[in-house]
Amino acid sequence: MQNRGALWIFTILLALACLWQLSFSFFTSRMEKRARVEAGYSVDSLIQAEPAKADLDRDSLEIIFENRYLRTHGDEKVYPVFGYSYAECKEREMNMGLDLKGGMAVTLEVSVPELVENLSGNSTDPSFLTAMDAARQRMLSSDADFITLFGEEYAKVQ
Repeated sequence: MQNRGALWIFTILLALACLWQLSFSFFTSRMEKRARVEAGYSVDSLIQAEPAKADLDRDSLEIIFENRYLRTHGDEKVYPVFGYSYAECKEREMNMGLDLKGGMAVTLEVSVPELVENLSGNSTDPSFLTAMDAARQRMLSSDADFITLFGEEYAKVQ
């Protein structure tokens, strides 16, 4: 533990670098929260002024007003110490993927018979092809998985 001081210095510098990067996300999210509140007020006043527009999609209107607010206030200084504008902070903030923002989930579905066929190198072996066809036919009427059925059929052919 001879370099304990150096270790603490690097730890503190790393923590400061992390806080620096996260600070941009903090200030942009604060501005976006303010924009959402203002957009809500704008939609409410629009609906009160023109009750016929109450049947419009409220979410779409809020997005429109929120984007308008962010565009008009994009040059406003939101980082108090260093004087960065919202647009500059938005460029420097940590990018969160859609999975972190709750935006998108993707499910990949794989055809097991096609996977087995591709893993075999598209084999032309007659016993392999016979077992594949028989397993596909049995899969239509069985609850067992394709790999089990294929294994049984291939054992019969061999």
